[in-house]
Amino acid sequence: MIGAFLLAIWGVAMAWVSDSNAIMLDGMFNLISGIVSFFSIQVTRLVSGKKTREFPLGYYAFESMIVFVKGASIFRKLDLLKLQLGIRTVNKS
Repeated sequence: MIGAFLLAIWGVAMAWVSDSNAIMLDGMFNLISGIVSFFSIQVTRLVSGKKTREFPLGYYAFESMIVFVKGASIFRKLDLLKLQLGIRTVNKS
């Protein structure tokens, strides 16, 4: 997890120096990966814990939520990069 953050910082710095969008995408992907890894570890601790009054069936729904947030954040970053590069998609309507 710490390695992902260090790689993200290095990637974003090198993208800024070289003005490369591909390296920026890689750095941002590593940043997202590091953040999601941190929350995944926290959710794993919750899931392996005991049931509570608020969550009588456990915390298993949080696992799916983490996967959804990771996917949505990656798609959002790709969408922002597409806007930044001026890439247009073909609309067949």
